[in-house]
Amino acid sequence: LQNIPKKQKYRSCFVAADGYSLVTADMSGAELRILGNMSSDPIFIECFRDGIDLHTRTMAEINGIPLEQVSADMRNSAKAINFGLMYGLSKVVLARRLKISEKAAEQMMNTYFSRYRGVKKYLDKSAREAVRNRCSISISGRKRFYNLPEYHHPDYKMIAGAVERR
Repeated sequence: LQNIPKKQKYRSCFVAADGYSLVTADMSGAELRILGNMSSDPIFIECFRDGIDLHTRTMAEINGIPLEQVSADMRNSAKAINFGLMYGLSKVVLARRLKISEKAAEQMMNTYFSRYRGVKKYLDKSAREAVRNRCSISISGRKRFYNLPEYHHPDYKMIAGAVERR
């Protein structure tokens, strides 16, 4: 089973038969490990190699503070940043999620991408290729096709931008 909410009222619906056990595993970090591998970002790789929590490191990088000074709330904000930016989160949505100004969200994003240059380069390249090829291809070869109008179409830039953020 995947994507079962964390709340016990949902998870308690699943009961193992007598003599069996249910095992839970948090696979959310898998996406970031894949991004680290695909982007070859040195900080991502260092974190995974050395057992450093990426979310904590992200907030330390963004705020220019030692890892020990990152609070639980700051770490939760970093999760929104790490996962959100991987999936094309805009400064408007990030600001809303973190309850900060758009200017502060934009600054966070700029700092994030200045520190995680490998991630930035990989995401930009993937976005350009998705528009150019009108599809994106997963590492297993699965293709996702995009219906883009011709370049001269008045909505081309808006639609291409949406494809780049996917």
